[in-house]
Amino acid sequence: MAHQPTVPVRQDDELGAFKIDIEQLLRIADLFRFRWDPPILAALAEMPCRFRALHKKLEVHVGEHVDDNALTRSLYRLTRAELVMIDSVQSGRRSIKMYSLGDKGREQLATYEAIVAVYTHLTYRKRNVTELVPCTGPHQAIQTEATDNLYVHKRQ
Repeated sequence: MAHQPTVPVRQDDELGAFKIDIEQLLRIADLFRFRWDPPILAALAEMPCRFRALHKKLEVHVGEHVDDNALTRSLYRLTRAELVMIDSVQSGRRSIKMYSLGDKGREQLATYEAIVAVYTHLTYRKRNVTELVPCTGPHQAIQTEATDNLYVHKRQ
């Protein structure tokens, strides 16, 4: 029988206190260790971009300045981890780098989307929002057990 991963939910122990799976929490925290990784992966999921186009897209979506050095370091780290791929396109004599989402990047993005879906579900449940609809989106093709049957607030 396959090993079932422990779910990081609060459980009563014999003393009546709540406990949580710290290892899982550390794995989740590690996903968000670098601030620009999730938005970069989300932006590249829409379409491959050159550096400046990606920079501009991030600033528009995030609504604040994105430092060139921070973006360069993030892209370097994501490329080394094979989450982002670099293709060189010739433009005359110049070679232009195009950044795109790799297969590992799509998996990581699906994890981010699952976390956001669960967070949204829990947030709206606390607010007693009744108008919820099934999750849909451009990356719905990659479904996991975590994202199946989750609901988000209906956009107007």
